[in-house]
This record gives sequence, C-alpha cells and structure tokens, in this order.
Amino acid sequence: MWKNSWGRPWKRLRKRAGEEAGAVVIETAVIIPMIWMMIMGSIFLLFFFFDMGVVRSQTIRIAEKTAKEWRDPDHKTPAEYENMLREELDRRLILANSGEETVKISFGRVTVRTKIFFLMGGKGLTFSARAGAATDTRENWVRIISDGHDSGGGSQR
Repeated sequence: MWKNSWGRPWKRLRKRAGEEAGAVVIETAVIIPMIWMMIMGSIFLLFFFFDMGVVRSQTIRIAEKTAKEWRDPDHKTPAEYENMLREELDRRLILANSGEETVKISFGRVTVRTKIFFLMGGKGLTFSARAGAATDTRENWVRIISDGHDSGGGSQR
C-alpha cells in the first residue's frame, strides 16, 4: 500500500524532470548569452555616452580658452591648442580614440572641431563635436568704440 501511494508521484516527477531537461539546455545556450550581451551592450553605451560628454565639454573648453587667450598679443598658435585638446582627450577618454582635432580662427571667431572613433580605429562608430566662440566680446567692442571716440579730441558736453 505504501509503495503504490508514494511511488506514483515520484515517478511522475522524474518523468517531468526528464522532459524539461531540454528546456534547461536551451535556456543555458541561448537565453543566458542574450542577457549577457544586453548587459555588456548597456555598459558599452554608458561608456559611449561618457566619452561623448567628455568630447563636448573639452571642445567647448578649448574654444572658450582659445577665444579668451587670442586677445593677448603673445597667444599660442592654433596647432598648440589642437595638441592641448588631443592630450586632454587621450587622458580622459575610456573607449574612444581621438581622431581629428582642428582649431580655426578667422574673422574674430574661433571654431573647434573634434572627431573621435570608438573601438575599431577609423572603421567603427564615430562622434564629432563642434564649438565656437567669439574672440571679440561686447565689452571689447564698447572699449574700442569708446577709445576711438574719446581719442578724437577730448570730452563732449
């Protein structure tokens, strides 16, 4: 009597476990690697967005620094600002490699362009940022106009 009442449920469980063994193999072979790839992809995206933020902030910083220092008579050349930007990007980027950095100064405006490559040199994902700044601010124009006006012959009343 004991054999019949307890024996049957265990046989059913063993049979079910044998049938579901294939499902465990599929889960291990397909589903777990897919979850792993999604986790790694999201980590990659975090690094990607971090590097994008670094490129944007450094591009803006160099543009403003160049515009500010360009007013001084003994300023640096655009190539020196490019090297400064390249060194800063190489120091701060996690996954990306710095690609092209250009600093152009013309007609009172500084334009800085930066392009970086992710993971595969020049063939992978790329991101570029551009920033501009004026070398002549409103305060400088007011000073130039007021100096030119006052140098003409004293005060006007």
